[in-house]
Amino acid sequence: MNGDAALSTPAPRTIGVMPVMSIVLTGLASAAIIVAMPGLLAGMATHIGLTDSQIALITSSEMGGTTATTLFVAAWLSRLDRRKAAFVGLLLILSVNLLSAYATTFTTLIVARFIAGLAAGALQGILSASIAATPIPDRIFAIYLTANLTATTAMLALLSRLNAIGQPQWLFMTVVMLAVLAILLLRWLPAGVTAHRPTDAEGAKPARGYGLSALLGTFVLLIGVGLTWPLVGVLGLDRAMSGEAVARALSFATVGGIAASVLVSAMGDRVGRRLPISAGATGLCVAVLIFILDGGQASFTAGAFVFMFCWVLILPYCAGLVATLDPSGRLSVLWVTMQFAGLATGPIIAAELLLSSADLPFYASLLCFGIAAALTLFAERGSRSTPDILENRSS
Repeated sequence: MNGDAALSTPAPRTIGVMPVMSIVLTGLASAAIIVAMPGLLAGMATHIGLTDSQIALITSSEMGGTTATTLFVAAWLSRLDRRKAAFVGLLLILSVNLLSAYATTFTTLIVARFIAGLAAGALQGILSASIAATPIPDRIFAIYLTANLTATTAMLALLSRLNAIGQPQWLFMTVVMLAVLAILLLRWLPAGVTAHRPTDAEGAKPARGYGLSALLGTFVLLIGVGLTWPLVGVLGLDRAMSGEAVARALSFATVGGIAASVLVSAMGDRVGRRLPISAGATGLCVAVLIFILDGGQASFTAGAFVFMFCWVLILPYCAGLVATLDPSGRLSVLWVTMQFAGLATGPIIAAELLLSSADLPFYASLLCFGIAAALTLFAERGSRSTPDILENRSS
């Protein structure tokens, strides 16, 4: 009887401002610079004497380190003191970004960025587990996405100014400042499973198949994104758009991502997860069809906006889904790994498909989005049935 009462007691639906700020700053310190990194390394190429091959190696080493440590965090999450681990990760982020700002050789920079990747992967894993520990994971992840996209936009704007004065490496100092702020607020980082939610031991068995479906859905979704998004800039140039026009269109698309994350931040899961996931997957397919079938410049801008809006719309609900399936946070950490793995796999497949046809990667992404929606919606069904299963077991 007591077990039934505990399971049927609704979880509180609010979270304090300070825990949210701690989550957001920890995430920004570890991931906000990722999108700006290609432009940053290109700007540093003359200063340090980097070749295109060395730039690719630096980027690959950082992403490799990030993926590796998310797997480590997933395996050891139950044994980690999350705040202490986050403190070590933030100290590393602070130190290696200082080192990166003053690096004068390729060797120094690649070592610094590899260590930054290791720290970022650990922090992203802890961040996801902390979001899973909140009573409103969909909304909190959307708030983090809003902050991340806004910070990325600001960093890109700052990078253009720093490039103009020949000092792009000073962008690393913004990460140092974010890490300092995150350390100051670290005491508020959510560090355990939320009360009134089923524990990992209770929830793992019925949720296991659904959890795998959620992870595979995210992996396939991000493969689809990786098949399409890296080619969008080239697609614009093929339509006789100038580089400046393509940049403006992609900047406008970023606004679409911010709009989607703000919408989810305000709406949360009031309409459930099935509708926004279905709408997001449909919108991604519509955007890809626009890229394939319409050669106009205005349609290119609209397609990029819709693509980014729907991509960002889906992610918070996927984050909330895996948090519901496994409140311990382990599944949420693996979910981060699936994102990195999908984004890395998509471009590799695209490169092979481009040997046959310029449109083939876009058609392949349509297939990916359909499969991802089916897998994720199946997992969403499981997230709604799991509490009933648990309640029946305890009666």
